[in-house]
Amino acid sequence: YHTVSLNLEQIDCTILSDLNRFLRWLCANVSHQLQLQPKLNDYWDDDIGSKVSCTLYFRSYLLEQLNSPVVLALDEVNKIFEHPQVAKDFFPMLR
Repeated sequence: YHTVSLNLEQIDCTILSDLNRFLRWLCANVSHQLQLQPKLNDYWDDDIGSKVSCTLYFRSYLLEQLNSPVVLALDEVNKIFEHPQVAKDFFPMLR
């Protein structure tokens, strides 16, 4: 397994309060921890939205580059609950 550990206390409030910025932060940080070049602009499309763009980035780019599953560990996840709109859209994506 590849393990990615993110501490959500490291996120600026301006990023955490905007779903699009948060999902781009997530994708960029996961890319760096997996030692992959971030290619957000190749997969991000405002016309389909940030949730679909994030999903495509994980499926079509990140997971395609790896030969084993990824474990995503989120520390201080309670920070997301302080931003209910982001929490409402982000947590269902994790399923």
